[in-house]
Amino acid sequence: MDYQEFMRLFEQAQKSIFFLILSIVRNKDDADDVFQDTALKACTSFKKLRDTDKFNSWLSKIAVTTAYDYVKKRKAHVDIESVALPYYDSYRDEDEALRQAMMTLEDQERTIVILKAVNGLRHKEIAGIVRRPEATVRTIYARAIKKLSDILEQNGKEG
Repeated sequence: MDYQEFMRLFEQAQKSIFFLILSIVRNKDDADDVFQDTALKACTSFKKLRDTDKFNSWLSKIAVTTAYDYVKKRKAHVDIESVALPYYDSYRDEDEALRQAMMTLEDQERTIVILKAVNGLRHKEIAGIVRRPEATVRTIYARAIKKLSDILEQNGKEG
């Protein structure tokens, strides 16, 4: 893979990677820092990647590892108001219910949902990233989606 191909793939993935990082660190400023660290790590090691079809999985693993390392080092207080889930240039008020529902998930559930639903990774790839058996990842994903569905359905009935 040459640098131009790396940059093309990185640009395509950057929003979903930022969203993934933000879901872990839960603070936009911290997510910016972790995103920059992730980009630097990816930029310095992209030549080691032999199969470009695995680029998203490879980059997601770097992002998850970097984000969890950052959280461990910081042990920062989480300010829920600073969280912008989902993070898109066109953030809409309708996303608020989903953001609130996502915040009810445990960290690992949220990470797995984002890797699957937003980043489009397969369960096998996610298992490698979060270092859990594939069957466990499938179970966590199914339970998390059920939780989200129940919460959103309940909020819809109340609203």
